[in-house]
Amino acid sequence: MSFFGNNSLLIAAEYPVTGLAVSYEGTSFLRLERTFTWQHATYGPQAASYEVIDVVGRLTISSSNVGYTTSYSPLAITFSPLYGNSSTFTVRSLSASGAVLGVARLAYTTPSYPGKPQSLAISSPGPGQISASWQTPTSDGGLPILGYSIAAVLGDPGVLGYMPTVPFGRWVDVSQSLSGTISGLSPGTYTFYVVAKNALFGAPFQSLAAYSVITIAGAQSSLWKAENLAYHWGADPI
Repeated sequence: MSFFGNNSLLIAAEYPVTGLAVSYEGTSFLRLERTFTWQHATYGPQAASYEVIDVVGRLTISSSNVGYTTSYSPLAITFSPLYGNSSTFTVRSLSASGAVLGVARLAYTTPSYPGKPQSLAISSPGPGQISASWQTPTSDGGLPILGYSIAAVLGDPGVLGYMPTVPFGRWVDVSQSLSGTISGLSPGTYTFYVVAKNALFGAPFQSLAAYSVITIAGAQSSLWKAENLAYHWGADPI
């Protein structure tokens, strides 16, 4: 899914580059790509190449390398940016001799992933169940929080020495609710995760999750006592 960012645009020179804009695409493994698009000047000589300047440095590219097909088709270049950085993107159109024909600059701030949910509290209201409540993250990454996902995995990181991995398909979507329950669990010690999702990072990523650990009685057991519960608040995930 792509999203357009807020920007401040400056256009200059005799034959200005037009339509400069930036959009963002969230990809797997917490990668984020930003794509800058622009158009040829609507009058004057056609550019032979473009020079783009961003936080990645200075790069000169030919029209064919930025999606050029016809005289006024949109042009584009994509970078994988640092999350949450603010910068200015500059594109200059150049003649065959290297003379500057037009310039456009775009000030922008790259969105990021949301922070970890706050004030996670868990309990076991009955055999085989873990209920949790939490508060919104301190940062939404620059985009609205769209919802939360929860998961419970056997294992205590304090004993294992690492964070238990949430298997594929085990995340449970709870929409924008600030609470959720997982049922049907076997007896044991579980690490409970909750992760926030925004428009760019719509899949749950364990490294962004808040977590807590609890020992519960199993769903198949008819003997459940509150004193069998043990709680442990963890530090930041490793």
